[in-house]
Amino acid sequence: MASSVAGRGGDDFQDLLAFCARTLRDIRQAEDRAGIIEQYRRLDELKSAIDTLLTRLRLDVILGSVPGVTAEPGISPLVSEAVERLRTAISVIARRDT
Repeated sequence: MASSVAGRGGDDFQDLLAFCARTLRDIRQAEDRAGIIEQYRRLDELKSAIDTLLTRLRLDVILGSVPGVTAEPGISPLVSEAVERLRTAISVIARRDT
């Protein structure tokens, strides 16, 4: 599923999933104020990564529900290019906002 959601950016998708897994694995109870601040920062990064994943999934669902807009064999090269540009633009916006 990751490759269809991420398009050409499958590595980015896998990187986001790996980041989420590492963050969840490494979370420990904070013992002091500095630890609480660091924990908050890491959880905020996790939330941003999950928001990015959700945006990409929503995009894939929307694009997949419109006839002729999926990047399947036999689809017009212009349509395929437009879909990839849209996915890239949304990924750039999502990264900018995280």
